[in-house]
Amino acid sequence: MEAYYAQLLPSDADLKVRHYVGDPPSAEGAGQRVLMPKAVALVIVSWPEGWFLYRYGPRASFAGDTWHQTLDHAYEQAEYECGTGIEWMQVPDDAGDPIEFVRKSVL
Repeated sequence: MEAYYAQLLPSDADLKVRHYVGDPPSAEGAGQRVLMPKAVALVIVSWPEGWFLYRYGPRASFAGDTWHQTLDHAYEQAEYECGTGIEWMQVPDDAGDPIEFVRKSVL
């Protein structure tokens, strides 16, 4: 499994996109939406279904995810949300679960 991660710099704190839990306000019967934490780390993982961009906030709190058809699309989404200049690093092949690796060693 191929995976990459990046830690966001404090200057990235004003992100373009914020993620929520819950239906959008325009949805019929929509409940209350809850704002997810701002991302401080990103993880991109290749799964059989495609590439997933995961976001994690302070204290390894989940901050959203999106599916992408290619690695380049995941990179593009990350740059759109967080700006250019993200320094990606590859998760070591022997790390096991890439998300747990990042949650334990980066956050």
